[in-house]
Amino acid sequence: MNVCFLLLETQSHYIQVSCRLDQNGWAWLVSGRGRRLYVWRHSPDNASKKGGIACRELILPPSELVHNAQLVAVVCSGTSTSVIAVSPEGHITFWPNLANESSTITFNADVPVSQFIYLSLLYGVHLMFILKLEF
Repeated sequence: MNVCFLLLETQSHYIQVSCRLDQNGWAWLVSGRGRRLYVWRHSPDNASKKGGIACRELILPPSELVHNAQLVAVVCSGTSTSVIAVSPEGHITFWPNLANESSTITFNADVPVSQFIYLSLLYGVHLMFILKLEF
């Protein structure tokens, strides 16, 4: 998993962005304060050649802290692609199907920690999300 962090300067302020590539051919870029998540395929496959998902812009959960790409995961299962994003405070947004980004499930992981810093996936009998916590 490749991760990069950038600090872009605009005319009036700095914008912190982070991005990530996964082994399944997906990439995503997070605009830290802008609450924007961009998801796309970084390696070609049959679906993208036939006019599949090019790039999707998603709105991240609310946060007073800066979002980052390490708190986002893309899950491929069969013919659909799902996305989960966690704010540093634990607000979770799940898009069951990236092709229909307007359909979301949102909830709060009510865990008494200062912030979430990493999201990881474990594949097996069930799909499990592991959140690394900072106390």
